[in-house]
Amino acid sequence: MLTRTSFFVYLIVVLTPYLINNAHAQSATDREAVEQAVLDYVEGFYLVQPERIAQSVSRQLAKVGYVQSEDGYREVPRTYEQLYRGSQRYNADGHVDPETAPKVIEILDLLDQIAVVKLSAAWGIDYLNLAKQDGRWKVINVLWQTYPDDPLTQPYPDSLCSNCKGWNAPQQPFLIHKNSYYVGTRGLSAILITSPDGHILIDGALPDSAPLILDSIRSLGFEPREIKLILNSHAHYDHAGGIAAIQQATGARVAASPKSASVLESGSAGPDDPQYRVHLDFPAVPRVKRFTPGDTLYVGGLGIRSHATAGHTPGGTSWSWQSCDDTRCVDVVYGDSQTPVSAEGFRFTDSEAYPTAISDFKHGHSILEQLPCDILITTHPGASALWDRLTKGPEGLIDTQACKQYATNARARLAKRIQQEAEAAGGQ
Repeated sequence: MLTRTSFFVYLIVVLTPYLINNAHAQSATDREAVEQAVLDYVEGFYLVQPERIAQSVSRQLAKVGYVQSEDGYREVPRTYEQLYRGSQRYNADGHVDPETAPKVIEILDLLDQIAVVKLSAAWGIDYLNLAKQDGRWKVINVLWQTYPDDPLTQPYPDSLCSNCKGWNAPQQPFLIHKNSYYVGTRGLSAILITSPDGHILIDGALPDSAPLILDSIRSLGFEPREIKLILNSHAHYDHAGGIAAIQQATGARVAASPKSASVLESGSAGPDDPQYRVHLDFPAVPRVKRFTPGDTLYVGGLGIRSHATAGHTPGGTSWSWQSCDDTRCVDVVYGDSQTPVSAEGFRFTDSEAYPTAISDFKHGHSILEQLPCDILITTHPGASALWDRLTKGPEGLIDTQACKQYATNARARLAKRIQQEAEAAGGQ
């Protein structure tokens, strides 16, 4: 005999594939109403607003969750009454920031009376069945689980990376121009460039940024499996850490400059990196293709050009491409980090491990200031005042002097570092 919970699980297992394979597009009004019902459900928890649970969830709710523990997963059933009370307690202590917490809503299918939705939330993944009851869409069944432990997406502990949580705060993806989108986190950039032939992704941020980046791509209406090429700015854990997980999820090829490729494949920087033994190791990336800096790489007709802008790391690379709409084309540049920071004891001016560090920096500065550049995005968005520019709308991203200014600022930082090293040497 089927219990209510076992019948509900049977219903989702049997019904969901049928719905996904028998799609019937419904009105925009129904779609908006379903999205609002799911938004009420998730924000009822985030904002401690149980009244939104009451208006979006059926009193006949059947919910089953699977929560990971040291001994595996334990099953956690919930009734409507338990869910309602849980919404009063879940974020009463404010441990979840409602502004940045994930709430990615994907409507898997929508008929005239029922819908299936995937929700990515702070607590895990929910698959929701909704039905129209008395003219109002309501959640009637939920099957969910906490995020599984993936060795490729494990976060760094605060003791090793005090900045990581802030860097990895979720960020709503947004359009840069036409076919180019920001899909990174609040503190670490990742760029999606789309085309009918397949897409290009630049950078993977931290290991635990990978699920956020993939969810951002899906929320824009693109499938991660459509990514055919993954590129990198420089091989540090905060820009390359998520690449292995994204490569696994998409099947895309990964390409990097020769010096970066070796680091990506090992997951660990060598002694020629100025931050050797300071930067953390990250998941190794198999099968990295090498290119020659200056090459243009293609996915079908979509081309992106590489530029050697080393110094911060020996294999650092900036990227440029054109993004065209019906009225104009703009030149977009993804500028690699140009900060001369290092581990204690490393000297840019006379390093035996990286003797070309200063000349590499200067070469990169020259490249950046000469590139056609209408829109500049940098590996850390704050380095090019991205959030300030974005407050002015899409046109606020246009700044034909941004790359020149970025190079000028980088030159000044390098000159200061050279002076500091000279003064330190003179004082010995």
